[in-house]
Amino acid sequence: MTLDISAFKENFKGDIVTPGDAEYKKAIARWVANAEHLARLVAFVKDTDDVALALQYARTNNLQVAICSGGHSASGASSVADGLVIDLSRYLNYAIVDPEKCTARVGDGSIWETVDRESIKHGLATVAGTVNHTGVAGLLLGGGYGYLTSQHGLVIDNLIQVRFLPTLQWSPALNSNAAGYHGYC
Repeated sequence: MTLDISAFKENFKGDIVTPGDAEYKKAIARWVANAEHLARLVAFVKDTDDVALALQYARTNNLQVAICSGGHSASGASSVADGLVIDLSRYLNYAIVDPEKCTARVGDGSIWETVDRESIKHGLATVAGTVNHTGVAGLLLGGGYGYLTSQHGLVIDNLIQVRFLPTLQWSPALNSNAAGYHGYC
């Protein structure tokens, strides 16, 4: 079944990739091949308005949703077959480090490589994970074990603030794996 995405594209600021697009294979690629699923479309969002539009489109069209930040989930939580992937990695992968406060503001689609690169410029290090191509959000939601955990706690222990989308409500259409984990990886 082909979906009409013309109305969705009208106000969407990011990029929408469908199976017929040249970049589709790259858009659904994940860290491990068994986590790749053939999504009906991938929405590379630029901001929270784009996320809201994508979720509304999914609700209207009865599509399951998966959120991809780093795409490192071996369970496949960052991908969904025949549904909508909201991908945060293209436009929301950034880190702004405040060396005086020893804090960083990290984009929703950031991977640890981005955070490490910006932190190192200021002589700082983060708890992070053990590989730098892991998404910040996925590692954080799992607690987050890294090389500095024994000295500074888990990644989640170092979280100061998080931003939620206040106008959105939980949707059972979000992808979940057999363990009941709802995908944001």
